[in-house]
Amino acid sequence: MYVSEKYYENLPDIKKVRKGDILYSVVGSFGIPILITDDKKFVFQRHIAILRPNKEVVLPEYLYYLLLNPDFYGLADKYAIGAAQRTISLASLRNMEVAIHTMDEQIKIVEQLTAIDKKIIINHKINDNLAKMIKDTYNHMFVCSQLSSSWANKKLSDIIVRINTGLNPRDNFCLGNGSIKYITVKNLTTDGTLDFSNCDTINPAARQIIHSRSDISVGDILFASIAPLGRCFLIQTHPTDWDINESVFSIRVNTQLVSSEYLYSYFMSDQFIAKRQSSSTGSIFKGIRIGTLLDMDIVIPPSELINEFTNTTKPLFKAKQRCIDESQYLRKLRDWLLPMLMN
Repeated sequence: MYVSEKYYENLPDIKKVRKGDILYSVVGSFGIPILITDDKKFVFQRHIAILRPNKEVVLPEYLYYLLLNPDFYGLADKYAIGAAQRTISLASLRNMEVAIHTMDEQIKIVEQLTAIDKKIIINHKINDNLAKMIKDTYNHMFVCSQLSSSWANKKLSDIIVRINTGLNPRDNFCLGNGSIKYITVKNLTTDGTLDFSNCDTINPAARQIIHSRSDISVGDILFASIAPLGRCFLIQTHPTDWDINESVFSIRVNTQLVSSEYLYSYFMSDQFIAKRQSSSTGSIFKGIRIGTLLDMDIVIPPSELINEFTNTTKPLFKAKQRCIDESQYLRKLRDWLLPMLMN
């Protein structure tokens, strides 16, 4: 949480977050560490513990990976209390006994794990740039252009062949079984990628139940129906190890009228996001209904212009997917290495 300079300076030192500190959730989804890697001034909210490593004994990066290790989560869970909302006290956290490596060993472990995480960060930055290139191309070709009589207005329902959702686990299946990712709106990002971290999981039987409804496939557009709006994903590879829940719409275009690349970019445009926000409903969780979405007007340029845009951006979408695939592989590699190195 960012605060004013005056407010920050009057805080006691223990409440000021520094570079090298680790934030650790102690309520609800406890056990999710965040390593502070810059000198920005901010303070943390309630239910967040700040861990300041003794750098003569432990490297901040090593302590971060120690807390990220599933074995530590299991240890912390033994100290947690509560059923509906698990909580671990600061005293319990402070008194937990952990085994750590020598400083030389810590350095070697950190080098191996941070090399993976740095590549994931680089991929994320590449995807940010690719998303900007796609958006800039769209704006140049369609937003900055003058509308002409050859540009048509159609309802979304006129240019797609289907729109559907996934399923809620209630009365259908259980979460936490298997290794198939269960995608919700939180996993759709504003740069048009899928974030597979902190996903719930399902087993193949549950995925089959979901997929009989979602039927997600290559070329479909995933659309986050719950605020913050403006998050979509264009499926580039056949989804075999993940599926969606009921808050994610899957939209399949009529390729005789538009391309998936064009409609995805239209959904991600500033102009359409403004329309969606004005059409969203709900007091706590703002969302948009399928019927409202289907009734929205979509500007359709001439086919030759759409084809030019599609041919220009298709390699950019494929490059984004390569980064997503590599990052997912690297996360699996890190999560496989982590317990072995830390133990």
